[in-house]
Amino acid sequence: MAKFTNDQKLEEVIRYQNTNDSVEEIAKSIDAAQSVVRNWRIQLKTSGMDALFFKKKGRPFMKKDSNKQPKQAPIEGSTEALQARIKQLEMENDYLKKLNALVQAKGKSPRKTK
Repeated sequence: MAKFTNDQKLEEVIRYQNTNDSVEEIAKSIDAAQSVVRNWRIQLKTSGMDALFFKKKGRPFMKKDSNKQPKQAPIEGSTEALQARIKQLEMENDYLKKLNALVQAKGKSPRKTK
């Protein structure tokens, strides 16, 4: 399936309106399906010329911010480094507590066998 520019779409719809060519003839001449030409004609009639113009679909690209400076690791022994290490150890401790609780809960539950 070919992509058509906005000018080509408009030109073919105008050609349909001004000549006695059928939708089938126009579609064959531009190597497109009849439904494509019909849709262009309906879009032009209902929504005007803006409806024929290509609109980007999907999620927009994320812009990379080149002005950002990479986060530097705190200097060993500084208060920031020590606070970061404390936070990391607290998270590890919480994880191990939750894991231990899950293991104990699994051991207490009766095993079902068939």
